[in-house]
Amino acid sequence: MKATYAQMTAATMEELPDAKQAEVYDFVRFLKSTVSAKLSPAKKKKTSIRSIIGIGKGKVSDGSTNHDKYIYD
Repeated sequence: MKATYAQMTAATMEELPDAKQAEVYDFVRFLKSTVSAKLSPAKKKKTSIRSIIGIGKGKVSDGSTNHDKYIYD
């Protein structure tokens, strides 16, 4: 039976000093976190259109009535 990468890595790690084993373990955990981050879909934040009402501040109070004046003049 052919050895898996996990088995080969474990056998090789046993030959290393404890400090180096810790480095390998940290690296494997880092790799695992990058793989799981790519596999999990990004969560989209649900935003209501109402949440943007009023965020724009301006001195024009009649913009809805006289919008053509402000756009084309």
